[in-house]
Amino acid sequence: MRGLDPVAAGVRILHLTAFAVWVGGAVWNIFVAVPTGQKRPTIGVVRAAGQQLERFRWAVRFIVPTLLVTGLFQAVDSLGTAVTSYLGSGVGVAVLAKVGCIGLLVVMFKLCPMWRACSPIEGVCELDGLGESDPGENEPTDDEPHTEVTSDV
Repeated sequence: MRGLDPVAAGVRILHLTAFAVWVGGAVWNIFVAVPTGQKRPTIGVVRAAGQQLERFRWAVRFIVPTLLVTGLFQAVDSLGTAVTSYLGSGVGVAVLAKVGCIGLLVVMFKLCPMWRACSPIEGVCELDGLGESDPGENEPTDDEPHTEVTSDV
């Protein structure tokens, strides 16, 4: 058993933090932001959803490379660089599978327009000029249906 290596501990913490931010942002977007935006697509909600989506996309540009680099560092630190270490152990095969999954996600994002689609919330992709009048002016009342983004522009 090895003693505590501060570099390895720091890399592990960075790796776990990046993973937590990625999963947390994805869960928030998929299970909270999108359903809320689809239920009440008012100008304020659409703007907030667009801003949240852009912040998450910006964060993912740093999260995925961080996960890849820190994960590879941990793998090399544990298993070394010999290919037989990866092919001859369950942990090594798991590392290869994880790298393959990350690679597949990156390829899907780059090649498939459906995965790059702006948002399932109507109006998020057309934020320019949306609701340049009074911000609360187009908020629906409880009597009005919440199905459409409206603007007086």
